[in-house]
Amino acid sequence: MKRTIETRRLAPAAWLAAMLAVGMAAPALGDAGTSEWVGTDEARIRIVSAEDRTGEGDTVELGVEVRLAPGWKIYWRNPGDTGVPPEFDWSRSANLAGATVHWPAPERSESYGFDSLGYHDEVIYPVTVRLREPGAPLDLRLDLSYGICKEVCVPLRQEVSLSLPGGLAMETPEARRIARYRERVPEAAPAQGLVVESADFDADGRLVVAIRSDIPLADPQLIAEAPSGASLGAPERDLDEDGRHVRFRFAGEGVAGRDELAGRTVRLTFVDRDRAVETARLLP
Repeated sequence: MKRTIETRRLAPAAWLAAMLAVGMAAPALGDAGTSEWVGTDEARIRIVSAEDRTGEGDTVELGVEVRLAPGWKIYWRNPGDTGVPPEFDWSRSANLAGATVHWPAPERSESYGFDSLGYHDEVIYPVTVRLREPGAPLDLRLDLSYGICKEVCVPLRQEVSLSLPGGLAMETPEARRIARYRERVPEAAPAQGLVVESADFDADGRLVVAIRSDIPLADPQLIAEAPSGASLGAPERDLDEDGRHVRFRFAGEGVAGRDELAGRTVRLTFVDRDRAVETARLLP
């Protein structure tokens, strides 16, 4: 697992000041079904479509692709202790009824005791868009606000656009790449041979989650999000000898336990290499 040196999230005023100081790289022309590249030397983004036209249905599958310079990282929907998650604003688009972003399972990294959740090198955030008028042209305008981190964290804001004509659609070369990242989006548990057996508190009031797998686990990771949306950090991990049962205990300093979480719902995301599931659990 790659590790990077990161800082805690900057205060809003500091992020804004850094945003104003960031220079934009010149865009590169896109092919059919892809937008131009926009961004900086550290991070470039574009929109890619699985089809070259809107087709006959009321939805279109897209992706927001991010390519990062070596050592840089972008974030998941919950960044952990550091960074800032991407925010997707499609409000300037035409013939768009709505857009749902699907979040591929993230990588977990730790530096200086801070737990962070995100992606290195490149990622495609799959997006399902709903059309107001099926079959008509789609004019996408995305305002993307996001942060990237290496030794320091840098806030960025990019505008990127893609227009798809109406009519009979054909698959683009990007369709399979979008599909691969969509496959990395966690499924609702139980699925993929993974079952969340229990989520309860131990004698010390710490949250303990037990998970069972139908095949030996390789590198099991668990992300727990409190009702506030805050991550509970990296848990302790106890993997049984058979490799099919694992228990996680959230016991870090300052981590919420029974007093804060009893009777409330936590969101659990479990990742083991190319398998990922998630569920919401009401705690006792």
